[in-house]
Amino acid sequence: MSNEYVNAGIKEIYIADGTAAFPSDLSNAVGVGVRNSATLTSEPFNAIVAGTQKLKYDVLHNVTIEAETLQIDDADLWSRVIAAAKSSRATIAAVTAGATKSGTDPDYVVGSSEGGVFLFENGATDDALGADFELFLTPTERRLSLTFERAFPHDETGGSGSWQKLVNDAATNTIPFAAERLPDLDASAVVAGYVEPDFVPASLSGDFTSPRFADFSIKLATDSTKNALNVSNARRVNVELMAKLEGPDLTAMEELLTNDVASADLVVALGSSVSFTFKSGGLSREGSLTISDAERSGSFTYSGSYDLDFVSESLGSITFAAHLA
Repeated sequence: MSNEYVNAGIKEIYIADGTAAFPSDLSNAVGVGVRNSATLTSEPFNAIVAGTQKLKYDVLHNVTIEAETLQIDDADLWSRVIAAAKSSRATIAAVTAGATKSGTDPDYVVGSSEGGVFLFENGATDDALGADFELFLTPTERRLSLTFERAFPHDETGGSGSWQKLVNDAATNTIPFAAERLPDLDASAVVAGYVEPDFVPASLSGDFTSPRFADFSIKLATDSTKNALNVSNARRVNVELMAKLEGPDLTAMEELLTNDVASADLVVALGSSVSFTFKSGGLSREGSLTISDAERSGSFTYSGSYDLDFVSESLGSITFAAHLA
């Protein structure tokens, strides 16, 4: 038995179609690339407890993979993420420490006998993970938080579909290799530089200009329930768009306090590749004011929730429809 010391590190997390095994070609998978933290954790889930003796008997073992990617202007990534949320299935390959390339051109593969390539796929058994996402974009933060999770049977014999088998298989699992795809870095997909909100109502567009706008945020998050195996069943996507104005005059203050339901589509571009269209009737607007010795500001917020079944994606154009199209 090996007793090697293995360094910490997640090299990449790839996302592919959760209705199938991990693809033989990386063009059918996308990595999180430029990112913040990423973790793979496992722990007992819903153990049976003998209360008097405080003994625990494991039935399931929960696996959670979390990553924060900055590559939010990536149409392929969004396509995978939305499909995974809709189907409650994501095929994931988590490449950890010790990754090496082997094989011959053009059939190189990546493996990691000590650190492990952890594969969660809909192959011989359905080991794909549930999926949730949360987008958070402000003047200083631009990140897409991804969570993939599921509980697997605890079976120390390494039986089919168990967490122990997934761990054992990690030593021999391989995924395709493609040049400059481990990690899958794409700086052009990072929304960098100075940006201003593009969802301001026309009646306020003359006020929300540099340097008067004080803050903004774009938030999207799946609204999910969990099943017995801790798989997320995403039903809706919650949306919140906020912009804050410094020094509003009385006319702007009155307009900021308008409460209505958006009667026209709102289009929000994340960058050059990805844009969101929030269809009319799905978001309501309300405003607030602050006047003090230190601050005079006003803000408005569009908020609402869209049925995930009515969300569609085509070449980076993501449409959130309030009705069945």
